[in-house]
Amino acid sequence: MGLFDFFKKKNKEEVGTPVEEASRAEQTADSNEAAAKPEMMGDTDQEAGMAGQVSAGGQEADGAAATPTSAEAQEAGAADQPFAGGQAAAGQQPFAGTQAAGGAAAQPLTPEQLAARKAEQEELARKRDEDGKVLAYLIDRHHELKTKESFQAAIKSLTEVFLCVPMRMQFSSSDTAAMQAAKQEGRKVEPKDPVRLAPSLMKTKEGELIYAAFSNRDEIPKELQNKFVWVQMPSGQCAHFVVINKNISAMVINPHSKSLVLKRDLLEKLVKPV
Repeated sequence: MGLFDFFKKKNKEEVGTPVEEASRAEQTADSNEAAAKPEMMGDTDQEAGMAGQVSAGGQEADGAAATPTSAEAQEAGAADQPFAGGQAAAGQQPFAGTQAAGGAAAQPLTPEQLAARKAEQEELARKRDEDGKVLAYLIDRHHELKTKESFQAAIKSLTEVFLCVPMRMQFSSSDTAAMQAAKQEGRKVEPKDPVRLAPSLMKTKEGELIYAAFSNRDEIPKELQNKFVWVQMPSGQCAHFVVINKNISAMVINPHSKSLVLKRDLLEKLVKPV
């Protein structure tokens, strides 16, 4: 089984399908309604040192697990691979027009190659966005119907998408000191060490940390669009990040509109241990 099959493989004679299990847990915990709305984006001290960071170029760093390849996903079988995991972490792409910070390409690309790469990334982001719009519709529909079937439909769609995740840049201590000194002297300096990206968490009024993600770019509030580096990430990888970071209480999809809330206790039951 691949790493991000998200749902544990269980004895089918003892339990139902993964989506049915999620529905049962959701009905018990009322996870789609109970979580408080986050009031602000992260930049919290707790975020420093979070596991599962990615480098500014989209590659995973610090030993974070990579998503399985398409071949691994097919080997595991569709029933055991509900969450998006067919693309390796290296396939994560910042949104079109977002420039990754730090690090130079091994070989300079020609203007034609750069244009072709940009067009390819834009098309990939557009396709993922369309899948995310389907998820947003199903979340809205679940808020109206509040049935087991409407929740199952939203979860099934969630398993197949890439989510838009707000990231903030993290510099090494030496680069941070050099940049602060350069700022005081009125000059600019480029970072020498790799620049990492870490998810920018949200905080509830009660002080709980929330992993926020958006189903598509239309769901991102305008005031946040230029505040972060936005990366499309497999939904299973987002869920895995929550599970391995114990101080995060939930994952919330579309936190500024009609939301889908997956609490930690539900995710711990569903995410495959690593």
